[in-house]
Amino acid sequence: MSAPTVATTHAMSDTPTAAASTSTVEDVAHWDSVQTYVTELNTYCTQLRWSANELEEEAREIRRALALLGRKQQVQRVLFDNTTNSNDDDEGDDEVEMM
Repeated sequence: MSAPTVATTHAMSDTPTAAASTSTVEDVAHWDSVQTYVTELNTYCTQLRWSANELEEEAREIRRALALLGRKQQVQRVLFDNTTNSNDDDEGDDEVEMM
């Protein structure tokens, strides 16, 4: 059987004081459950903030890695271009000498 509501409690009580007392007890119980919910919600939000901070740190690490990779590719292109150009120059000199 479910607990009586405030309205039925008032109807069943003999005096207004008893009804007010029952209502106050229910209000306190409700307030306790609200406080518990708020505490749990606060804990959950804190966990979400920690997770967000961890994700931000991982994103920074990924951006750093991508920047390093981009820089490595630039260096490799420059080295490749220099190697290709110096080989072309050498080949051209050989052809001139052979003539």
